[in-house]
Amino acid sequence: MLRKLEGDGANLIFLTFAPGQVLRSHTSAHPITVQALSGNLELTTDDGDVVLEPGTVVHLRAMVVHEVFAPNDAAEQNVLLLTMFTGERHSDDSAS
Repeated sequence: MLRKLEGDGANLIFLTFAPGQVLRSHTSAHPITVQALSGNLELTTDDGDVVLEPGTVVHLRAMVVHEVFAPNDAAEQNVLLLTMFTGERHSDDSAS
């Protein structure tokens, strides 16, 4: 996991999965998008499964239970970009 940006309203995080690796069922306190950048991943929610291939983007509301995994026959590196829409403010407007 590599946190790439912690900015006003959003955090960008890169996650890399090896074949067979699983990020077990969990929730996020904030709305998120997951975007496949390379490889082949699968996203599972109560609404069903989504194959995440490069360019695929999925939006999930806050508190939606989801799981991500790389199939055993996936590429050596399977990368997704997680954008967490936190609404938090990190910059200081007092300088303007």
